[in-house]
Amino acid sequence: MLEYILFVGAALSAGLTWTGFGYLNAWRKHRNEPDWTGFNKKKLRNDAVLGVLLGIGVIIYQAYQGNPVPAITDFISFVAVAGGLSGTVAVVDKFFVGGILGID
Repeated sequence: MLEYILFVGAALSAGLTWTGFGYLNAWRKHRNEPDWTGFNKKKLRNDAVLGVLLGIGVIIYQAYQGNPVPAITDFISFVAVAGGLSGTVAVVDKFFVGGILGID
């Protein structure tokens, strides 16, 4: 049961990381501008929800493909699984969210 919980955590982490990269780039670009007021909190919340939904989509996609749950035994393997799921997150994001739902 623990392996499923860790896999869900890794999938959710991968989804949140995917949606958070845009904010990291924006912060690096605008952090030294004196008139920058920060991020739009509502958009940040919506993107966090999208990241969670992407993680759930990854779990469903992996189950649909019949892939076994990867063994997560320590923090390094957790990070490796979360990083390895980034391709699946991209598929879920671009195909389902962008293609079917038409959300930018």
